[in-house]
Amino acid sequence: MNLTGNEGISIALIISVASIICTIYTTIASSKKREKETMEAEIERRASMKEEFVKVNLKLDTFCRQIDEMLKKLDKTDERLDDHERRISNLEKR
Repeated sequence: MNLTGNEGISIALIISVASIICTIYTTIASSKKREKETMEAEIERRASMKEEFVKVNLKLDTFCRQIDEMLKKLDKTDERLDDHERRISNLEKR
């Protein structure tokens, strides 16, 4: 099988075009795969952040409850102090 100049060029052109098409297809496919992996990583990162925010919120809720309890105790202590001061004042008047 002898190829003439035009046939040789045609075959070389077909092989070149096929190679370019394969390269473009591979590039696009890998780009889509990377994009998908990036999106999955972002979703995972956001889910992790959400979990951390929930933990922080729970800790803040606990902290706020503790502060409320302390404020109530301080109010009771203030009431007791006021009562003691009245009693001392009454004793001093006698």
